Amino acid sequence: MRFVFIAVSFLLAQVHGHCQILYSKGDPDLVYIEQLEREISETTWDSIKAYNSFKLSVRFMLLNDTIKAKKYFSNAMDLSDRNPFMKAVSYYYKARSMFVNDDRAAINRNLMICDSLLAVFEHTEAYKVRSNVWQNYAHLQQLIGNDSIAMNALLSKALPFAKKSGDLLVLGRVNRDIATFLMNADQRKKAQVYLNNTAILIENSEEDRGGIATELVLTYIMMAENYVNLNMYDSAKLQLDKAKPMLNEKTGAVTIHMDYRYAEGIYYDKIKQFAKALESFKKGLDFPGARQSPYFQNRLKYAKYKTLSNMKDYKTAVSVLLDLDSASLFDKDRKLFCQELYKTYFKMGNIREAYRWSMRYIEVSDSLYEKKYQNDVVEMEAKFQNSENQNRIFLLQVEKDKAVLTSANDRLLVWALAGVSLSLAIGFIFGFQYFTNSKKLSRERELNYQQQLKEVEQQRKMQFTQALLEGEEKERKRLAGDLHDGLGGMLAGVKINLSRLANSAEPTAMNIDLNKVIYQLDNSVNELRRIARNMMPQSLISLGLESALSDMCISLSSEMTLVEFESFEIAPSLSKETQVTIYRIVQELLTNAVRHAGASEIMLQCSQNESAFFITIEDNGRGFDTEAVNHTKGMGLQNVQTRIDYLNGKMVINSTPGNGTTINIELHVGA
Repeated sequence: MRFVFIAVSFLLAQVHGHCQILYSKGDPDLVYIEQLEREISETTWDSIKAYNSFKLSVRFMLLNDTIKAKKYFSNAMDLSDRNPFMKAVSYYYKARSMFVNDDRAAINRNLMICDSLLAVFEHTEAYKVRSNVWQNYAHLQQLIGNDSIAMNALLSKALPFAKKSGDLLVLGRVNRDIATFLMNADQRKKAQVYLNNTAILIENSEEDRGGIATELVLTYIMMAENYVNLNMYDSAKLQLDKAKPMLNEKTGAVTIHMDYRYAEGIYYDKIKQFAKALESFKKGLDFPGARQSPYFQNRLKYAKYKTLSNMKDYKTAVSVLLDLDSASLFDKDRKLFCQELYKTYFKMGNIREAYRWSMRYIEVSDSLYEKKYQNDVVEMEAKFQNSENQNRIFLLQVEKDKAVLTSANDRLLVWALAGVSLSLAIGFIFGFQYFTNSKKLSRERELNYQQQLKEVEQQRKMQFTQALLEGEEKERKRLAGDLHDGLGGMLAGVKINLSRLANSAEPTAMNIDLNKVIYQLDNSVNELRRIARNMMPQSLISLGLESALSDMCISLSSEMTLVEFESFEIAPSLSKETQVTIYRIVQELLTNAVRHAGASEIMLQCSQNESAFFITIEDNGRGFDTEAVNHTKGMGLQNVQTRIDYLNGKMVINSTPGNGTTINIELHVGA
């Protein structure tokens, strides 16, 4: 199960779950509240009163004191109208207050208004708020499911603004959110670097500010969980020991307790202390108020199932899974639960139930991809129809202009003839000149009209090419999903039945043959999944173009062929369509080099300079006659050229037999 941004999940859990944070006398969070209230009463500046009131409204909302939260929020809004900076900041706090009702459109609108208004301010407080704006925007995009947009917002917006602000706490939060995204993408080692930075930054931030203890304990828990997944159990235990006393003394938030018990439980599970693991999960599930946090509940239950499965207590494990399936929050989770159910039933020897749940798994998978495919088809059809309508309107307007022009020319000709009849000599001279000019103007307009038609036709072809490429990529995604989850699931079901037959009697020639078939079937499933990953690599969707190209080079390297990759200044803000197009160009050319060039070394270089994107591929293979290839291009090079043309690019191939090959490509990817 995915790990959502802990800052957002914590905020929403406090508001929706009605879970208080308990403070004792001398607690730094309580001291922070008293300090803000004292500054409000002592200052005469409306801007300071407004800013501190906004901060108190958030703090009291976390304390579940809605009366004080609304009071301070209302006061802050009234005071903000008199100051341009605070007016801009008010949109950020207005957006934060809307997380309670999950009004995502309004949240997004207010965040963008705040950022645009703050663009004119160049001081540390403005940078701090803008970093928070983009951090919350990333949280919102992840809730929607736009992980790549969320990651780009953190790296290109939230992180630079946090650095400009010089605020260690804000910078630490951004680093932790980036780590969360990397954990979701199973990039645990990279995530640990950001988590270590987070801990150092927050530990060195100002001690008299509210929320420091909470931020630290959240970070320690995340570090513990990540260390467990990295099999660094001593380091995980150290972080758990650091978090536990802080959790008891300084915060009583339900979701933090549940996250702590989750990390503690999976730690005990990994070191084979299953009884302690189950005890930790039970403490998390039984914690007062846990029922109001279903996401965190399901996370603990799934971890409990894993421990029971490791203990081979399949009967209890199945009951936990059935409970999860009935209470799943997301379709993707239901798909996971169905998969685990058929695996567990198979381990129990209940082939009938295993088969039933494998069919259910296939049904849920098909349903997920059918929904996505239908949405994609409707969206593509709408785009195509809109484009066609625009073309028709433009052509009709051109025809209308042409008719008006023809009518005007006819009227002018009549006037010219009338002038000739009034004055033969003078009229003839002026009429001839006018007729000549009119014909010249008509020819120029006709040429202009023909040029416009050519531009319309060129635009239509570009739109048609774009639609084809988009359709091809969406079909790749659909086929990858069908191969991996549909056919792969069915092959897995066949393997289960063959395994049951092979193990049902004493070894015979038939059983030996069955085992060979099972082995071949297993290889077929692996090959099928490899093909599905190549059709639409997960790293391109999750981490962007640079990581996807690096993964491709690693996967194509072998003992016979070394594929090296260098990248320079590749912008993460490239559109997803452009990233996919570049990826397909490189994939086709590298595949050709590996399969046909007979090279021992291949070098791929990708760089970007503003709107220009450069690709260079060199190999020391056998080379080929470029003139012959130009006359007989195969489907692979034709597809590459089509994609290059789509990005208004050009390709130059330098190769001679026996001297290797160098391919240089320049693409235009927009500013």
